Amino acid sequence: MNVTDAMADINIIVLNGASSSGKTTLARELQLTFQEPYLRLGTDTVHSMLPARFAGGKKTQNEHIVRTAILGMHRCAATFADVGNNVVVDTVMLNRESVAECAHALARYRAFFIGLFCPDDELRRRAADRGRDMVNIALQQARHVHTHSIYDLKINTEGKPPSVMAEQVRNLVNSRTQPDAFKRLNTQYNRSNS
Repeated sequence: MNVTDAMADINIIVLNGASSSGKTTLARELQLTFQEPYLRLGTDTVHSMLPARFAGGKKTQNEHIVRTAILGMHRCAATFADVGNNVVVDTVMLNRESVAECAHALARYRAFFIGLFCPDDELRRRAADRGRDMVNIALQQARHVHTHSIYDLKINTEGKPPSVMAEQVRNLVNSRTQPDAFKRLNTQYNRSNS
């Protein structure tokens, strides 16, 4: 088996949604669902890697630092795949620039872009368990996180057990369907930058 054949069996699964939409829970469930090992990267992990004074991203000067750290995570997923690792990423992409950068980094891979949606009332309930500030953050993120609207799969997480959602993702990945969301987004954003 040559390197190209081996890469055909490597998957990257990117879960995009607002805070408290169920990304981390689903990412962990996917690790249990697949027979093959999947490395898990996530926004929370990246935030924990930053010095505390930068991790919140709430101050304007910190937004760039957090954004570039998240971009590094997306590129890290590609690097892990390059050496033969399956990867699941939970992330929050709030603007065109972050989606374009991720699409550019992952367009040449077998990378599935999965959108996690959750109604506001459920986001409020889930985020309240994480603190009052998280409710506002989750609701604000929900307004922007899906504006590009191109996914390989969209999942409404309200009332669904993680095992059911993981099975949806696993069925898509195992169907040998070629994902195209990142390729389409990369083409779209490259064309609009021309």
